[in-house]
Amino acid sequence: MKRELSTDFIGTRVRVYRNLRNGLMSVQAYLGKKWLVVGHVESLLLYDAEFKVSEAGRKRVIEQKRKNVHAFVYGELADINTDVVLPTKAFYNPYKYKTFVTESLGRVDAVNCASISAIKGITIL
Repeated sequence: MKRELSTDFIGTRVRVYRNLRNGLMSVQAYLGKKWLVVGHVESLLLYDAEFKVSEAGRKRVIEQKRKNVHAFVYGELADINTDVVLPTKAFYNPYKYKTFVTESLGRVDAVNCASISAIKGITIL
């Protein structure tokens, strides 16, 4: 079920993942004692982004050859449904890489953090 993300969460630390069912980005906030989905968006902007992959989840994907949610981008929600374009793109493929990566001129580098991150669909800018 698609739930619009409220602008009330701007300034809140969130974690984001690509929703495998609806193709949107699911946004979770830490409420109470657990991470809960607070909405879905096509694009968003995060400050102080951290890219994290659960190694156990990645191994499950490889063993079962079935997708599961195990990779997140954490950060402070700065804007939703934004058209900001940043120069470097990061992506994640559990069959090829253990982390989020950037690729430039044939060179692949792991990425763990970024001061600003724009996320649209499956592309992290």
